[in-house]
Amino acid sequence: MRIVKSISWLLFCGLMTFLVQGARAEQNRAPGHIRAVKVQGTVYATNLATQVQVPLTEGMVIGQQYVVTTGADSIAILLFSNGSAINLGADSTLSIDEFLQEPFDKELAAADLEEEPTTSVTKISLTRGELVGNVKKIKHEAGSSFVVNTPVGAAGIRGTTFRIVFRPTATGQVFFTLSTAEGRVLYEAPISRAVAAVPTGQEIVVAVDVQVNAATGTVAVTAPPVVTGTQPIPPATQAVIAVASQQIVQAAAAVIISTTQQAQADQAAAEKAAAEKAASEKAAAEKAAAEKAAAEKDAAEKAAAEKAAADKAAADKAAADKAAQEQQQQEQQEQQQQQQNPPPTDNPPPPPLPPPTTPPSNTTPGDGL
Repeated sequence: MRIVKSISWLLFCGLMTFLVQGARAEQNRAPGHIRAVKVQGTVYATNLATQVQVPLTEGMVIGQQYVVTTGADSIAILLFSNGSAINLGADSTLSIDEFLQEPFDKELAAADLEEEPTTSVTKISLTRGELVGNVKKIKHEAGSSFVVNTPVGAAGIRGTTFRIVFRPTATGQVFFTLSTAEGRVLYEAPISRAVAAVPTGQEIVVAVDVQVNAATGTVAVTAPPVVTGTQPIPPATQAVIAVASQQIVQAAAAVIISTTQQAQADQAAAEKAAAEKAASEKAAAEKAAAEKAAAEKDAAEKAAAEKAAADKAAADKAAADKAAQEQQQQEQQEQQQQQQNPPPTDNPPPPPLPPPTTPPSNTTPGDGL
């Protein structure tokens, strides 16, 4: 009986110690940091607290309450300070809803980590697109968790390599797959809360009807998702996961995960650099706009001057044409007047000759033979 009581007491003490340590770790957690270790193409990071969007560049540090968006033919590899990494594919949007971590004082090589250095809570949301994740072994018993949410379900990660694809269409169809290349992932449906385990080498395909808001891109599930069960990962998907995983390894090979204090300083420096870059780009844009306005003004003034010159030339020509027409009309009038009233000549015609006279006769009246 004493042995049983001793064992019970030890179990109770162990449980209480575990609960106390877990509660203490939870109280000590602070916002962790996330470093962009590889950026390719067009990628933006939006701070939800300030609503400021800046281009995401390699080495930039972000944290929770950020949204990362990739364009076409673009990727972003994000390294979390708990050692986990996300390779975000093209045309994707990822929200860092929560990332809290118990502070640590060491500087650790990301490539050497097999498990997270301290407890952490990670909640991210993939609202569209695809990602490949490599999550180090988390301290699940101490309260750590890593969850990837989507509108059609959540994936609970236990320390694994996985891939999630979620691409809704405007027609109400959705393509969602969850593949586990290594480890174990739990899929939880959004409405029924049913949980399905996805072991290594398997994937699930979820069929669901959704409604997509064309203006905001928000996805609403209109019917409970239908999980078809697990099936082997196709070779094409395995190849995609392998390439993305290798990119993560290469990008994180020389990265040192710094302390929380240094990470905060890095984040402040990165935000300052991003703000300075944004201010510089704004100044350049304003200068370009001013130069464009000046050029447009010069062009308008030149066009106005050319128009004025053309108008003057047209007016001068019209005046000249009018004067010529008036001159021609005047000459025609003078010619008509001359024809009607010819001018007197300088040598008048000679007077008419007198009529002829009869010559006198040589005989007188009364003369006879």
